[in-house]
Amino acid sequence: FDTNIDILNQELEKYFAKYCPPSGEKAVVDDFDHLGNRDYPPSAQKVEGILTLLKYKDTKQFKKAAIRCIKHTRVKSLRETAYILLVDIKDDPEVEQVFIDYLIENEDRKDIFLPLIHSYWDK
Repeated sequence: FDTNIDILNQELEKYFAKYCPPSGEKAVVDDFDHLGNRDYPPSAQKVEGILTLLKYKDTKQFKKAAIRCIKHTRVKSLRETAYILLVDIKDDPEVEQVFIDYLIENEDRKDIFLPLIHSYWDK
């Protein structure tokens, strides 16, 4: 697994181009709706690893990629990884807005992400 920042970013772009196209375009796999929670493209697992590496190597790129994952993928484990990694970035208006947006858009009070989302404001 190469940890060069440029290569990591290239891998992310490949994943986003294939599975998270700009709005209006059809994804290769239709939002992963037909896949179970444990059965997702192997590339999603690779993206989870890339996000983790980027968090410690390039915070700016990490934040951009994590927010993009949250907004554009339906793979629960990938979104969860992005939230878990973002929750540590306190006092950042853009990150805080991601968590606020989730609370505004989510009406399910039994949602599995809610404890994680609320933990953003824990000290």
